Amino acid sequence: MKLLAATFLAMIAVNTIGALDPFGGGVQLPSPRKYIATFLLWSIFGFAAAFGRSAAVLAGRLSAVVLLTAMVTGPFGPKAVAFLNGVTRFFPAEQGGTS
Repeated sequence: MKLLAATFLAMIAVNTIGALDPFGGGVQLPSPRKYIATFLLWSIFGFAAAFGRSAAVLAGRLSAVVLLTAMVTGPFGPKAVAFLNGVTRFFPAEQGGTS
C-alpha cells in the first residue's frame, strides 16, 4: 500500500509538472479530467490490492509501470528530455576513447 500511495502522489506531480509551461507564456494546471482519471485508476489498484498480499504486490508493480509509462509518453516526457539535453550541453563529451 505504501508503493500505491507513493506512485499516486508521483503521478499527480507528473501530471501537474507536465502541464506547466512557465516559459511558454502561461502557467495552467491540467484539466480536472486528468486528476479524476488518475484517482479512478489508483482507486482500482487499491481495490485490487485488498484481495490479498500477492494482489497488493501486483497492484503496486502495475502502478509503478503505469507511472513510468506516463513519465515517458505523457507531457512530462519531452520536458524531461529537453532538460537532460540542456544539462548535457554544459558537460560536453570528449571525442575519442580512453587510452
